Amino acid sequence: MSIAFDEHLKIAFTISNNLKKFIHRGKDCLDYFSKQDVVYKIECSDCKVSYVDHTKRRLQTRTNEHQSDINKETRFPSVISDYRTSFNHEFKWEKVEILDNEPIYYYKKRIISEMIHIKKQKYGLNRQTDRSIA
Repeated sequence: MSIAFDEHLKIAFTISNNLKKFIHRGKDCLDYFSKQDVVYKIECSDCKVSYVDHTKRRLQTRTNEHQSDINKETRFPSVISDYRTSFNHEFKWEKVEILDNEPIYYYKKRIISEMIHIKKQKYGLNRQTDRSIA
């Protein structure tokens, strides 16, 4: 029995184990509070109240702003500052929960996500007139 080979056929052998299977290029995971473009929730340590907001900046930057606003004397305090000073309650700053993550180019999607999470709160501090999508 004879087998006919095409003259233009070339046979090559490859090694199945190569470095691509073992070495992966990827980014390091970000620290929890370094994440950006998030919808987040801050809960009260003393009761069931919570506050939902969103930020395009680092979560740590925004939570630091909330904390520093509490110490400021202004005519128009934030909702968190007002609640903190009125009831002398503290918030769980080290346990801020990320509810959603939407990239900056999905701004409207992030706002909608924030509104949904505000409505889902049972004991929310958010003012219902805070957001509009125009």
